[in-house]
Amino acid sequence: MAWANYLLLGNWLMAWRVWRIIGRKFWRLTADLLFLYLLPLPAFLAVAWLFPPDSWPRFAGSLIVAALAGGVYLLRFWRPFRDFFVAPRAAVP
Repeated sequence: MAWANYLLLGNWLMAWRVWRIIGRKFWRLTADLLFLYLLPLPAFLAVAWLFPPDSWPRFAGSLIVAALAGGVYLLRFWRPFRDFFVAPRAAVP
């Protein structure tokens, strides 16, 4: 069941449509998404392996990993987010 959400036909159709719209930039988007999903995975697996389930040390380790991953994301994606959310300059005639 965990994989069911990733195997929906609509997801594949949407990915195909996004690829048709943005062309070669699709692969950059794919690389960024893989970076987002896979970067913290080894650290979270290490925390899960090192600490017992339902424990405060595991919770604290997960918070630390999440904060570190968030910091790396901020460093990596700061400029694109800033550019996206800044209002465009008015055209000067």
